Amino acid sequence: MNSSAALLLPLGLLACSGKDNVNLTEHPPEIGVSPTSIDFGEVVVGRYGEIGITVMNSGYSDLTFDSVELSSLTSGEYSVVAYPESLGHNEEGVLSVRYTPDAEGEDFGEVHLVTNDEVTPDLIVPLTASGVRPAVDIDPESLAFGIVPAMTFATQFVNVGSGGSGDLVIVSATVEGAGASYFTFDSAEYYDGVIVPNGTALTFGVTFAPLDDLEQTAELHINTNDPENELGIVTLSGNVADDPNTNSPPEVEITGPNNGEYFVDNVATELTGHVTDSDDDVQTLVCTWSVNGTPVALSFPDADGIIVSTEELPAGVDTVKLECQDAARDYGDDTVVLTVWEHDEPMQYVLSGGSTEFDYITVDDDIEVQWNGAPLYGDADNHPSNLPPISFNASVGDTLRITVTDDNECDTNASEIWLHFGTGDSQQLSDAM
Repeated sequence: MNSSAALLLPLGLLACSGKDNVNLTEHPPEIGVSPTSIDFGEVVVGRYGEIGITVMNSGYSDLTFDSVELSSLTSGEYSVVAYPESLGHNEEGVLSVRYTPDAEGEDFGEVHLVTNDEVTPDLIVPLTASGVRPAVDIDPESLAFGIVPAMTFATQFVNVGSGGSGDLVIVSATVEGAGASYFTFDSAEYYDGVIVPNGTALTFGVTFAPLDDLEQTAELHINTNDPENELGIVTLSGNVADDPNTNSPPEVEITGPNNGEYFVDNVATELTGHVTDSDDDVQTLVCTWSVNGTPVALSFPDADGIIVSTEELPAGVDTVKLECQDAARDYGDDTVVLTVWEHDEPMQYVLSGGSTEFDYITVDDDIEVQWNGAPLYGDADNHPSNLPPISFNASVGDTLRITVTDDNECDTNASEIWLHFGTGDSQQLSDAM
C-alpha cells in the first residue's frame, strides 16, 4: 500500500517568509533624478532649448508629486514643460524644462520637486544656460571665376567668420541656381552642425569646372544660427568677363549754379546736379549737398540721375559740394565756389557794351553815367570813343542814370548797353543806335 505524508505549515508563517513579499510601510517611495542638474549650454536669443531628465522611483510605494515649481530666484527665461504625476515601484518619468533667452548672458535657476519621499521630500535640480547672439561674417559675398577653359577647373575660397556672442553653427550649405552643377564645394568636411568657435573663421573652397565656354551663375547658400541673418548668400559666376567684386564709384556733376557766380543771402538758390553709376540704380544712391563742409540737404536722384535742392546760402565765399554714395560706400563728388552777398550790402555790377562783361561801350560822341545823382563815369570830348566796361557796387533801391549825347544828330552811333550783376545774370538797357 502506498502511503504519503503531508507537511502542514501555518499560512501566516508562509506569507512572512516569502522572498517577494515586502512590508510596504518599511520601504517608502524613493525619488531619484538623472542627471542631477540641467545645463542648456548656449541658446540663441529668441529661440529655445528644451531638455528632459529622468525621474525615477526606487521605492516600493507609489511616488506622488505635491508640486513641481521653479524657485523664486530662477530667471524668467525658464519654464517647466512636463513632469510625471506619480511613479510606481521602479517606474521612470521625464521632467522637461525649457529655456527661452530674451537677452545675451548667463541665466541660473532651480526646479523644486516636492513629493511624498520621506527622506528627500524637497529635491532641487539646478539649472544653468547662456543666451547668445552669434553673427555670421561671409567674405567675400561673391566669387567671380572669370574665363575658365572647358574641361578645366578653378578654385576660390570663402571665409565664414563667427562674430557676436557664442559659437556660430553652420546648419547647412548648398549650391543653388541654374548653373549649380558647375560649382562644387568641400561639403564633406563642412556640413550640417559644424561649429565655428567665436572669433574664428571657417574656409570653404569653391570650384568652378565648366564643360563649355557658356556663362554660368549660381549661389552658395550658407544657413547658420545667426538670428539676424540665417541665410548667407555668395553669388558665383564663371566664364563672365565682368568682375562683380569691383565697383565703380558714382560720377557726379553740379549743373547749376556755375563756378564763380554771385548770389544774395536772403534769396533761395536752386542747386542742381546729375549723377551716373555703372554698377547701381541711380535711384538707390544717397546724395548730400553741403556748404563749407556742413551738410544742408539730403537728396535722392530721380530715374534720370537728376538731383535738385533749394537752399538759402550764407553770405561770403561759399564752397558748395554735392556727394553721392553707392551701396559699396564708394562715392563721387563735385564742387563749385560761389560768392554770396549780404542782401543789405552793395553788390558788384558791371556796365558794358554787349552781352558779356568784357564788351566795350561805343559812343558818338559823349556819355555820362550817374549813380544816385552823383557822377560815376563820363566821356565829354565830343569825339567817338570806345570805352572799357564800368565796374561799381550798388544796393537795392539805388538809381542808375545813363545819358548819351551826339553833337551831330545825322551821325548817331552808340552800342548796346548792358547791366551785369553776379556772373550769370544780366539785363539789356538799350539797343544799338
